[in-house]
Amino acid sequence: MLKVNKTLVANRAKKTFNRNSQRSCGFLFFPLFIALLLGFSVASFAQHTITGRVIDENSEPLTYAHVVLLAPVDSTLKYFDVADDQGIYEIKNIKSGDYLLQFSFVTKETIYEPITIPVKNQDLGDKILKTTSTEEVVVTAEYVPIAVKSDTLEFNAKAFKTKPDAVVEDLLKKIPGVEVDKSGNVKAMGEDVEQVLVDGKEFFGKDTKVAIKNLSAKAVDKVQIYDKKSEEAQFTGIDDGVRQRTIDFLLNEDHKKGYFGRLEAGGGAGDETHYKVGGKVYRFSTRLQSAFLGNVNNINDFGYAREDQKEWGRQVEGLNTTGAGGLNLSYNVDKYNRYFASYLGSYTTTDVERTFTSTNFLQRGDYTQDEHQQQDARSMPHKINFGVRHKFNRNHNLTVDGNVHAISDESELYRFTTTTMADSLVNTLDQFNETDNELASADVKAVYIAKIRDDKTQVQTTFGGNYSRNKSVLVWRDEITTKADSAGIFYQSQENMTDHNRLSITPTLIQKLSPLWILNTSLNLSSFGNTLSRDQEIIEGHRDPFMPLYPDFSTAEQVISPSVSLRRNSNKHQFNFSLGGRWNQFDKDVGDSFIVDEHYFYLLPGFSYENFHKKGRRISFRYNTSIGMPSAQQLYPVTNTANALSLYTGNLDLTPEERHNAHFSYWMFDYFSFTSLYASMNAGYTKNKISTSQFTNEELIKITTPVNTPYHYFASGYVSFSTPIRAFGLKINTWLHENWNKGITRIDGRENVQTNLTHTLDLNIENRKKEIWDVRLGGRVSLTDATFSIASDDARYVNTSTYTDIRYTPTDKWNFEIEASVVNYDDNSFAEVVDIPVLNARIDYYVKGEKMSIALWANDLLNQNIGFRRFSAANYLMQQEWTTIGRYVMMSVNWRIGS
Repeated sequence: MLKVNKTLVANRAKKTFNRNSQRSCGFLFFPLFIALLLGFSVASFAQHTITGRVIDENSEPLTYAHVVLLAPVDSTLKYFDVADDQGIYEIKNIKSGDYLLQFSFVTKETIYEPITIPVKNQDLGDKILKTTSTEEVVVTAEYVPIAVKSDTLEFNAKAFKTKPDAVVEDLLKKIPGVEVDKSGNVKAMGEDVEQVLVDGKEFFGKDTKVAIKNLSAKAVDKVQIYDKKSEEAQFTGIDDGVRQRTIDFLLNEDHKKGYFGRLEAGGGAGDETHYKVGGKVYRFSTRLQSAFLGNVNNINDFGYAREDQKEWGRQVEGLNTTGAGGLNLSYNVDKYNRYFASYLGSYTTTDVERTFTSTNFLQRGDYTQDEHQQQDARSMPHKINFGVRHKFNRNHNLTVDGNVHAISDESELYRFTTTTMADSLVNTLDQFNETDNELASADVKAVYIAKIRDDKTQVQTTFGGNYSRNKSVLVWRDEITTKADSAGIFYQSQENMTDHNRLSITPTLIQKLSPLWILNTSLNLSSFGNTLSRDQEIIEGHRDPFMPLYPDFSTAEQVISPSVSLRRNSNKHQFNFSLGGRWNQFDKDVGDSFIVDEHYFYLLPGFSYENFHKKGRRISFRYNTSIGMPSAQQLYPVTNTANALSLYTGNLDLTPEERHNAHFSYWMFDYFSFTSLYASMNAGYTKNKISTSQFTNEELIKITTPVNTPYHYFASGYVSFSTPIRAFGLKINTWLHENWNKGITRIDGRENVQTNLTHTLDLNIENRKKEIWDVRLGGRVSLTDATFSIASDDARYVNTSTYTDIRYTPTDKWNFEIEASVVNYDDNSFAEVVDIPVLNARIDYYVKGEKMSIALWANDLLNQNIGFRRFSAANYLMQQEWTTIGRYVMMSVNWRIGS
């Protein structure tokens, strides 16, 4: 059983858990929820309905025609519906008042009619939309809020009212079919958004959050959502089945003239003084796209170069002071040729304390390990993305994409670890270490395509390259006490250097056998190189002083991989059958000695199928096989003693993993109701899985070695569902995630079969009309079952959370926001229940015609937030705690630049 160690939190953050007050916080959500439901219900009794049919000149129904009620004052969207396959629409729950009724359809004229609700007859009859003449004048002031264009869903940003200083993240939250979670991850029409573009161009590489959290909502004219084909498929006209759910922000003309942006400065107080200063400046035109971002703060805002905050609700570790900046440039020489590059970088200092408590299962019994850490760290990540899109002519095209990363980290870490078994102290470790780590990497991919024989035959050549170097220097002092020996103090230093390089070329012949059938044949030639070198010195204090010799270790791999695939593409179906082969020559060298020259051959079959059986419906299935080679670190046959209680030795006899994976998914999006459903199943089997073998000696010092095990199985299921409840003006979002895996580790020479099964359910309700109120109420529950064949007891634990987000914007001058949550960790398999309540609030006031705003916000008003995590792995259960920023109140001024 694990025992919660709150000493860290009590001493560092001066926080205590008052369960009565925490439970009362949880109870606050219930009456608020009931009040909101009653408010929505009462409001619905005073609302009305209109219906009718939209047809063309030939009395044919116009499916997907949009019928919208606009506010007469500013033409913002109030109510809408989309005509069904009979051309029929129905708008319900309309409040009494004056509106502008709009009928629109692509290629048809748009009609506006004033209307007063209620009407005498709610059936408005047929509305005929005539075909637009090419000589007609285009009325640019029209607000067509939603348009379905082929495979693209387009929204007019002006039809959705946002607060004056809103960014596009705020705009996306108002758009039907789009969901944005707390971490800024976006789902559109039920699927994860993988790419964000601005005017069809890359914006800060593939980091989707930079655009949505920084670009002004007022700069956006249209929001387009679609599945983007690969660059190669767009040029060749041959669908390769590659899709990326994409959001493209099309800017309005006012923001393509001169500069615009915002400046922000603020300060506040909590346990210490806090501050934030930042700015963003943009300039867009037909050819040039440029952006500059800057930010300095000590409120745990990492800026733009940190990528590990993707998990919903993930807690930031420690107290962080950050300076960050970014630059994005994109230039179009003409319609087809574009060159772009971006830079993101930051400097962060971190002060954090952590505790780790684990129960470890052995055949001879269980033992407990408690560790306390204090760390001061500095990190400087930098990344550059660049690319080229160059079309020489209709028959020749070149695309280039590249990345350069550089990271410099320094750290001073103190740790104290105690190990006990049957309430008896077995060992202690008192360690202080200093680390200096430098990582540099670069990779590039270039694809050249040539069309011949009237596009029926095409030659595609892909070039790839990668290089990385990682240098780390570690200096540490150990003071170890064990049952068998008194305390000994040792001073050591270690330097590790790893190099990795890869070069590859893949020529591919693409042959159209018929309008529907395509044959692809390719040959991949690759060369991989890995080198690991280590120097270690015993400075003083060792019982038997010596200088260990660590030979250099390297691997060289040559790969020849031919493949052939047969694809059938139609408007509704896509089949792809593939068969590949892989010859590997794998060489290993230790020092000056050539150890082994290994050869492998594998057959790699694959199959995929997609069925677009109806608009907004897609079924897909995919099966593929792959090979996983052991890394240099896993092979290096020398013991790493950096952690005296956990030693690691590589294994030269490791063989490659053989991986099989199958994936099935169903996607549905109803353009009439904006109901979305995404369901997927994923299952896999790995033969010769690289796992671990652990031996724990009498002093409970763990020695770990990687080994091949016969199998590893995994399966997962995911369902995401979202639908409006128009009668109550609400929208329900829910998702369910099931995850199961079964694998083998070796514990003291015996096989330990570990099985993990996790069930996670999230359900939230929000209001649909978000002009004044934007309310979301929800909860999440996660149940984990873990079994270990060497342990007599199974592990089961439950984590639950409830959360509330409320925004109230009564006028153009004021904006109020509240975020509240309570996370609960039960005491199953652990010693006690832990509750963590969090309450944040914010007020915005806009002055000078929205040119300036003043914000006052409070973070962690209850001052009880901590970093906390529980999980199971291999043969142990672990609980982690860490300090994070506590309560503070801050005021800032935000000033708009340009239009």
